[in-house]
Amino acid sequence: MPSHLTRMNFSAIFFACLVLLCVDRQSATAGTSFTGVIDVPPTVIPDSAMIGPNATVNLHPGANFGSNVEAVDSTINVVGAEFTLFGFVVGSGTEINLQQGSIEEVNAEQGSVVNIFGGTVGGPLRAGDGSIVNVTDGFTNSVLGDFGSVINIDGGRNDILSAHGELNIKGGTYGDGFFAGESSQVNIFGTEFFLDGAPLDTLVPGVKTLILERGVELTGTLVEGTDFDFILNSDPNIDTRDFFEDGSTVTVTLVPEPATIALFGILNGFLLLWRK
Repeated sequence: MPSHLTRMNFSAIFFACLVLLCVDRQSATAGTSFTGVIDVPPTVIPDSAMIGPNATVNLHPGANFGSNVEAVDSTINVVGAEFTLFGFVVGSGTEINLQQGSIEEVNAEQGSVVNIFGGTVGGPLRAGDGSIVNVTDGFTNSVLGDFGSVINIDGGRNDILSAHGELNIKGGTYGDGFFAGESSQVNIFGTEFFLDGAPLDTLVPGVKTLILERGVELTGTLVEGTDFDFILNSDPNIDTRDFFEDGSTVTVTLVPEPATIALFGILNGFLLLWRK
C-alpha cells in the first residue's frame, strides 16, 4: 500500500476518534452528576447537571453554577454575596440555605425545604405541593406557594407574596402584593389585633380565631414585634394592594408577650401558695 494512503487512513482514523471523544465528553458534561461535599469554586457545575443523592454543595463568591440543574436528597448552601442561583429545581429531600447572594426562577418540589436566612429572592420562588419555605431574614421579591405548600415567615422584607396553601406569619414586613388564593389558609400570630381599628379583645391566647369579615382592614403587631396591615378585600372589582379570594381562610392567634407570660407565672405561683 502506498505510504501516502497509509498516512491518509491514519489521519482519518485519528480525526474520527477525536470527534467521538469530543462528543462523549460533551454528553458526559451535560449529564454530569455530583455527590459528596462540593465547593464551587473550584468545582464547576455545568448546565443540566444532577446533584445527589447525599451531596452538600457550597456556593461561594464567583461560583460557576449552570442553569436547569436539579438536586435530589442533598443540601445546597448559598454563601456567595455576589452569586445568583438561577433556574434551579429543588428535588425531593433537598434543602437550600440562602445566606447571601440571591436565587431566581427556583422551583421547590414535593419533599424539599428552602430556608431564607438572608440574601435576596430576586425572581419567582415557586413552592410546589408538599414543599416548605422558611423565611427568617433577607428580601423576597416574589414567593409563590402552590396548593399543598407551607410557607413560614418569621422575618425579612416580603414584597410579592402569593399563597394557595398554608401561610404562617409571625414576623416580617409586607409590600403591595399580597394574594391569598381560594384554597389558602393564612395564619397570623401576634400580640395584638384590630379590625378597622377596633381591638379584638376577646381572643383566647394560643387559640386560633377565624376571621370571617371581608372588606375590612386587619392590623396589629406580629410576634416578632413588627406591625402589619392587611386589607381583607375579596371583591375583584375593588383595586387594593391585598386580595383574599372567596374560600381563603384567615385566622389570628394571640401570643402573649414574654413579660405577660412571666407575670402570669408569678401570679399563678402566689395563688398556689395562698391556697396552701
